[in-house]
Amino acid sequence: MSNKTQETILNQLATGQITPQQAAEELKQLETDKKKAGIHFAVSKKGGVSVYGLNRWPVTLYVQQWEALIEKLPELLDFIRENNEQLDRRDKTERTEPTDHAAE
Repeated sequence: MSNKTQETILNQLATGQITPQQAAEELKQLETDKKKAGIHFAVSKKGGVSVYGLNRWPVTLYVQQWEALIEKLPELLDFIRENNEQLDRRDKTERTEPTDHAAE
């Protein structure tokens, strides 16, 4: 995967370092690489932690919000188990019990 960002590619285009065709190809490759990357993390422009690969858009929270959510993980897993039949899943696969990775 390339270390270039969209901003880097656009800056190179603006300064004439690459052609519009090269920029388009690199931007397309960047999107392809992101889709293949699965779940990954980045620091947002405002200093939050962004999680990519869950949805079309990243899930971004500040550190203290992530810490509060992680602290409540056992309760969240219980809630999911208790409401399993009411919850929807994007992939529409068979409903399964949530995995408690924190206990592993």
